Amino acid sequence: MDIPTGQLDVPALRVLAFGSISLAAGSVVRLWLLRGRRDEKSRERRASLLVWWLLLLAIFGSAAVGPYGIALLFTLVTLYALTEFVPWVARDGGDRRIAVTAMALVPLQYLAIIHGYEPAGWLMLPVGSLLVIGSLQALRGHTDGFIRAVGGMYWGLIVFGFLPSLAARLADHPPGDSAAATGWYLYVMLLTPFSDIAQALVGRQWGRRRITPVVSPHKTWEGFIGGLILTGLASLLLAPCLTPWNWWSAISRDSAAAMAATVNAFTAGALLCAVGFLGDIHVSAMKRDVGVKDSGDLLPGQGGMIDRIDSLTFTGTTFYLLVASWTAF
Repeated sequence: MDIPTGQLDVPALRVLAFGSISLAAGSVVRLWLLRGRRDEKSRERRASLLVWWLLLLAIFGSAAVGPYGIALLFTLVTLYALTEFVPWVARDGGDRRIAVTAMALVPLQYLAIIHGYEPAGWLMLPVGSLLVIGSLQALRGHTDGFIRAVGGMYWGLIVFGFLPSLAARLADHPPGDSAAATGWYLYVMLLTPFSDIAQALVGRQWGRRRITPVVSPHKTWEGFIGGLILTGLASLLLAPCLTPWNWWSAISRDSAAAMAATVNAFTAGALLCAVGFLGDIHVSAMKRDVGVKDSGDLLPGQGGMIDRIDSLTFTGTTFYLLVASWTAF
């Protein structure tokens, strides 16, 4: 992976400055709206501001360190998400021990990624975890609920282990030109939570028509469409620094190229919002099945780790496949 280590290049620093200013402005507005309130909900919303600052630090800090920083961040996130997930599918202590054994493959997955071992990076979790879980469960001889236990554990390792690893692999595809070296990685990592916020804010204000009344009652068509538009606009702002769609520099020299870059950037942002929505309701359906509202209480005001990365499981995967296909030609 040809990524500068120990530093952020100028395009990435511009985005960091913009993101910090935007988050600071949003923090001031939220604190002003919550002034004088001391109820539990307002305390959670104040605490969630600190979480957003920590997330911004984690995203840019991992990019600054380089491939090892990104691998470490995703390894910790994946392992914690799996500790939240395993109790949903484990029948007893034996199932939990088997799950922990399979989770040992997660660091190996990310080591394979950062060292460019392509076959291992694609097969470590998808094949290795099935071999480990299926074999150990069969040897254990506990056949009651065997399919649900093996399938559930395998599903968790794929959704919260393998799929996020594709988001980490985006750092191996620099956008080139004047964009940040880790542009695709930062693009997805920043726009994914932005799209969640945009959909929630628009839906809270104007949402009337529910999309999935059973799975996620708060998701509305108004929020979804508003999120598509706002994420598309945010993509336009970030595109010149993070992607090849530098419409800003093309304005003065080639209007057709500027228009194409504008359309590409807006469409990519809207697509990211759409697939993020699918990832969100996918995890919501899982939580409905096991009867939990939040996966945990690790992140004040935001639930657990699974609640934070639900959209990323689909956005990172989709954009890695798109970028990898694009750069192959």
